[in-house]
Amino acid sequence: MELLYAQGMLDNAQGREIRSPALKEMLPQAAAAGLQRRRRARRARSNYAPPTQNSAMDHPKTTPEIIEPKLYGRETEKKSIIDGITHEKYFADDLVVLPIVGPGGIGKTTFTQHIYKEVKGHFAVTIWVRVSLNFNASRLAQEAVKIIPKVDGENTSSIEDNFEACVFGHQEPWKDHSELRDVGEKIVSKLKGFPLAAKTVGRLLRNQLTLEHWNRVLESKEWELQTNENEIMPALKLSYDYLPFTLKQCFSYFALFPEDYEFRYDELIHLWIGLDILHSCGQNKRIEDIGQGYLIDLVNYGFLIKNQKDNGTHCYVVNDLLHNLAVKVSSHECISIHSSNVRSIQIPPSVRHLSILIDYKEVESRVNFDDFKKELRELDKRLDVENLRTLMLFGSHNGSFA
Repeated sequence: MELLYAQGMLDNAQGREIRSPALKEMLPQAAAAGLQRRRRARRARSNYAPPTQNSAMDHPKTTPEIIEPKLYGRETEKKSIIDGITHEKYFADDLVVLPIVGPGGIGKTTFTQHIYKEVKGHFAVTIWVRVSLNFNASRLAQEAVKIIPKVDGENTSSIEDNFEACVFGHQEPWKDHSELRDVGEKIVSKLKGFPLAAKTVGRLLRNQLTLEHWNRVLESKEWELQTNENEIMPALKLSYDYLPFTLKQCFSYFALFPEDYEFRYDELIHLWIGLDILHSCGQNKRIEDIGQGYLIDLVNYGFLIKNQKDNGTHCYVVNDLLHNLAVKVSSHECISIHSSNVRSIQIPPSVRHLSILIDYKEVESRVNFDDFKKELRELDKRLDVENLRTLMLFGSHNGSFA
């Protein structure tokens, strides 16, 4: 097995018996199939420290801290909303919820972060809570209460600006590359107003400020897959296609993790080492330094977001839409199974890397717990376990199944 990454597996390392018959049968077979893996991968696994049990499923994963310092083309809307909040216009109209609606990648979170920053000074208490797709209203309310401190008594021009900033940085746009303007404007029209598309495609174009390269991007067949005005995936797939091969590998394995997962720096490096992706290729560098370079490259290309946590440490997060892209491009060998669809999901025979996300509701009662164990027990009949090189378990109660 190339990498056995299971939160809670340390229980077994300490001499506690594996109690799930399904995993008990799967793990030895998969391990036997990987006995010839390279020494470096084994050493990486032995040094690999899994995250805490709750880290994979905890929320919120977004924060009110502004990641994109510049907000392009939304000043009018932002001012209108801020005025409505600070001058009690919405309160007078009995408005309890102010929806900000739009397709994924349009910039809703960034827009909300900027509004939050400007209005929080008008209130004694402000909190930021992210509502996930699978949420429990009671637990969400409890989370909000815990956050409350104790107290006494985008349009065309915005995308153009965003695109130019990603391509030229702090330089004056087009000044030394006027021959690229016409092609650039045609590419901008294909971004459909999505800041995320502007970031990834813009940084792709930044690498080669040549007319030949820009025309190749403009004439890519990927654009033909845009079926409507809200279609962003072709732009993201195009950016992915131009990544160096090793970066494609590093990115594709993000499909095994839950959405909004917060990666530690060392966690990513050891993950890639364990998967035998990183190679020195004659370079006089430590393998960890090579991994650090790839990590920086993925951030620079816009495929990873670097966030600073409250304690001052940094973590890395994959945008939801880019996570969907990772799932798409790795579907022939990676699959992530949610506990709710273990029975129904189709598992291709080519799958080599598997992750299982265990939802809280699957273990909240003895009946659910036993039913899920039965479904896991049947899983190995649908898998070619001897070809399985990676097994990951996520969820606050995964130790019960390990």
